[in-house]
Amino acid sequence: MSLEDYPREAVLRDARRVLLRPAGDEDLPGLEGLFSALPPEEKKFIRCDDMDPCRPVSGHGAVSPWKHFSLVALTEKGIVGVAVLHSGGFPWTAHLGNIRITVLPEWRRKGLGSILAGELFRSALHGGLEKVIAEVVEDQVEVSLFYNDLGFHTEAHLQGQFLDDRGLKHNVLIMSNDLRQLWKLWVENTQKALSGDQPEAQRPGRIREDSGGMVVGGFLAADRDSGWKSRKGVGKGERKMARKILVPIDLGGQSVIVVENAKSLAKEGDELLLLHVVTEASHAGFHVPHVSTEKAREESMESAALDMQEFTRRHARGVPFILRFGVPYKEILAAAKEEKADLIVIGKREGGGVIGHAFVPQTSKNVFLKAECDVEAVHLPNEMREDEGKKSGD
Repeated sequence: MSLEDYPREAVLRDARRVLLRPAGDEDLPGLEGLFSALPPEEKKFIRCDDMDPCRPVSGHGAVSPWKHFSLVALTEKGIVGVAVLHSGGFPWTAHLGNIRITVLPEWRRKGLGSILAGELFRSALHGGLEKVIAEVVEDQVEVSLFYNDLGFHTEAHLQGQFLDDRGLKHNVLIMSNDLRQLWKLWVENTQKALSGDQPEAQRPGRIREDSGGMVVGGFLAADRDSGWKSRKGVGKGERKMARKILVPIDLGGQSVIVVENAKSLAKEGDELLLLHVVTEASHAGFHVPHVSTEKAREESMESAALDMQEFTRRHARGVPFILRFGVPYKEILAAAKEEKADLIVIGKREGGGVIGHAFVPQTSKNVFLKAECDVEAVHLPNEMREDEGKKSGD
């Protein structure tokens, strides 16, 4: 792709059209208008360089080391969206790109965000980048869901990293993925929608063939209605519409938070499956009675089954569950493989282990590194409720 490919016209899902072209100095007033029109809860997360994304790009329109590439989406009323790809910064990060996309609220859920993302992905590929990163303030849930459905995964959670205009600190999620994987997913999304496999209301926007580019488009991932997402282990050309979501819980007080987050991630047709891993200590107050190992295990499993039945009755009615005995992370991985899970939703406490007493600090790390499917972390506060302390023997 070169700068000669612009301007190009994009047709959104509601048939409205926008013009895409690289940003220039003449766009600064329009960008100020775009950011000033954002809701107050979004304005406080604007970065100073968001207001001036007009940086030089290479003559081919692709990102060069130490350079930036930015696009604006325009209508007759002005700029309605902007997308920025930063590259380089240091020689050892020349293979990385950092993206930010902003769309006016009234132009969201129409495919524009995904179209802008696709343009950035293609430019990054032509520029030789290998990995794309998005930094998202944790409070911006819809933004993180947008990138998650594009194929990004949360790699890090930085405490107090962002200072807003009131001097308050906010946590930041570092989301990323291999660029070629993101591009493959984006193209498959587009091909699937343009083939007519999706209802008209859910189809993406597109770039007109007569506007200098191939027919492209993409889902606005914040809609979370495309019905599928990137999965490890899915072969070329395969698409899984309904997902199986495995939700490990420890039955502590914060397990409800994990389950509710899993419910919110589930789309129509997805299947939730709860998992509780029993260890020798988890149901014996960290003390194994002087009876046979097999007898102690049976008693622990029976007790756990009763606890899980009560938990599902109160918090997850109709959701099936399974019990396993052993090392938590190994059993989580084994269950995910045996149940053919597409996604694991697991709780994580900062500076500690994962969802409670039975899950040691290495559990989350091992699940993230070794799972053959996607993993979604639910960040939990460090404070334990009184009932959790009693259950863990504290």
